[in-house]
Amino acid sequence: MIAESSGFSWEAVTAVGTFALAGATAILALSTRRVARATQDEVRTQWRPVLIPAFDSETDPAVGYNRDARLLVVRIRNGGRGPALYIRTHLDPGGISPRNWSLGSLAAGEEITLSFDGVYDLGSNAQVLLDYRDLAERTYSSALVLTEVAGVWRFYDVHVFDGTTVTALGDAVYPQTGLRDVRPRPKPTFIERIRASVASFRNQ
Repeated sequence: MIAESSGFSWEAVTAVGTFALAGATAILALSTRRVARATQDEVRTQWRPVLIPAFDSETDPAVGYNRDARLLVVRIRNGGRGPALYIRTHLDPGGISPRNWSLGSLAAGEEITLSFDGVYDLGSNAQVLLDYRDLAERTYSSALVLTEVAGVWRFYDVHVFDGTTVTALGDAVYPQTGLRDVRPRPKPTFIERIRASVASFRNQ
């Protein structure tokens, strides 16, 4: 009676309380989603592969070009914390792939030498393009820029990209002809389970 005489009702109070609770729940859900996304990005960064030039020195240069033999030798390493999988690479300009143009993997901290044969009349600038992916099948790429100064070839710059490719080489095909697909099947969603149950009921 007091609430009604003052212009308020318990229904109004309940509605306001429900609305406030719904707003607080929405804010909490949004905050939780942001924290989860930040945690996911942090984990992804920790296990991300990054293909960069190998350590360079006067006694052990990371780039070498023999114009007479038409051979370019480049050493690269994985400077990230996770393995780089299915590496595809070629030289630009020219589109020449090295002898070991398709690498299954390169562990974190590991180095490898890429040998490009048949490199004719290499100008004063070039770049080694690399595509690769991480354990979660995410795609990354690197562009290692080379330049020649006073007859000596050196790495000049490095560009690293996320979610895009820079080579003209396609990704691996799996499973290949004659092989069994051993990848785990994704768990069915709630809707898919409902549909399966309905289909099973109709077939009875």
